[in-house]
This record gives sequence, structure tokens and C-alpha cells, in this order.
Amino acid sequence: MQYYPNREEVVLAIGDCGIGIRASLATNPKYSYLLGKPHHEAALKAFEPLVTRFAEGGTGLTEVQQGTVELGGTILFSTGDGYVRMSPTATEYGEMAFDLPGVQVQLSFPEEHR
Repeated sequence: MQYYPNREEVVLAIGDCGIGIRASLATNPKYSYLLGKPHHEAALKAFEPLVTRFAEGGTGLTEVQQGTVELGGTILFSTGDGYVRMSPTATEYGEMAFDLPGVQVQLSFPEEHR
């Protein structure tokens, strides 16, 4: 977690070195088609409610995304060579020039003025 006073922003970043979203979701036969898709497509799918590698899913990632955006923040989610960035005004996604193991999540929030 980092506070950037010049940017008036607080950033929380979390990452792991696991198998990544695409490989994880593809272990569920329902999402096995994702193995042939770009990493960012699997990342976008992971934000949908009830999507998981298990038989039944929850809404955890969906709620984190919605809560972040409702607070005026941005979520940057990367896995493999794909990324998804969601803010209150736009959703961007695509490929990166490098391939990262696992998943990295960065939540950025504007500093609240009182």
C-alpha cells in the first residue's frame, strides 16, 4: 500500500505467482475454451458474477470491482500478457509486451478531501 501525496492517490497492490486466471478458469470444463483465448479475455470473464474454476462461484471479484469504481477508483488487473483496467469512466483491456506469472491487482483511490 502506498500513499502518493503529489498525485493525491492511495494505491494498494497485491500479486501472486500462481498459474494465472486463464489456466485456473480452464480447469472448469465450462470455461475450458479460454485456453485458446487471449489472457485479457479470461480476465474479463473472471469479473462476471459466479465465474470460478470450482463447481459454484461467488461474487467476490465482481464486488471488489464495483466497490472500487463506486468510490471513484481504478482497478488494474493483469495476468499472463493481458490486462484489464476499469475506472468510473471506462474499461480498457488488451495485451502487454511482457508475460507475468500469476495475477496482479492494483486498486487506486483518489484522496478524499474534507
